[in-house]
Amino acid sequence: MFISTGINDSPTIVGKAGIPMVNAACHAAVFDVNGNLVPAGAGEPAIGIFIPSTPDVVNAGDDVTVQIKEIGLWITGAAVAAGAEVASNNAGQAITAVANAFIVGYALEAAGGPGAVIKVQITKSGYKAGGVVAPLTLAGLTDVTIANLADGDSIVYDAGAQKYINKALEFADLADVNVANLADGDAIVYDLATQSYINKALELTDLADVAIANIADGDAIVYDLATTKYVNKALELTDLADVAIANIADGDAIVYDLATTKYINKALSLDDLADVDIANPADAETLTYVLADTKWKNL
Repeated sequence: MFISTGINDSPTIVGKAGIPMVNAACHAAVFDVNGNLVPAGAGEPAIGIFIPSTPDVVNAGDDVTVQIKEIGLWITGAAVAAGAEVASNNAGQAITAVANAFIVGYALEAAGGPGAVIKVQITKSGYKAGGVVAPLTLAGLTDVTIANLADGDSIVYDAGAQKYINKALEFADLADVNVANLADGDAIVYDLATQSYINKALELTDLADVAIANIADGDAIVYDLATTKYVNKALELTDLADVAIANIADGDAIVYDLATTKYINKALSLDDLADVDIANPADAETLTYVLADTKWKNL
């Protein structure tokens, strides 16, 4: 025994919006794969028309109302004659049904061009025989605005216009990039503190193999094998490759040693001087300059 009826006499249904929509009122509606309501595409089997009181801006998940039968209002996408079979174009608007398009209903009044709102009898009369349905394109979607399309443009969402638009992407358009006060020669580096890529003028301390500490005037940058890094230090004689200092003593001089091809330290004697020639020195001898030899000699 039946205690209630499952018949719904209302000409409308309420469902969830499958995508954000702008100005969807009086446009044809279909169910998406998740059972949510979205604008119909070209020739698609629309279940009805979004009612005129649909808000101008609808967010995904919002309740929306669709008229599914009787006489409703549908915005046109082209000129339509009174009595014509009407179908959806790629923007969910009413156009004269072409072959293979789903006949949503019949125009009850004429429209001279796109953008007119006309009365339509919603009949869902099946597909019109013959022909090919125009393909759906991005530019035909109500939430997409394509202008001055260029090679390499990306489609991005513009919150201000509440539309998907085309644009040539730049560094600053990326969510993890924060470019400010850009200067000539700046590099893009990752900033752990902000978890974003930022621009900056690179310095020695920004390099991974450089360790600068307690920098002082005159410091040089040298390689430190122990740390495998370039470090700063005040250079000394012992840092030079052609200097060998050993057992340094007070008063030692730095002289070149031909045998080792290095500068070494030593305590200088008289016979280390180029103009002194001492041979077999004896007690009480003096140094005398010998003009013929141009040297000081012991006599």
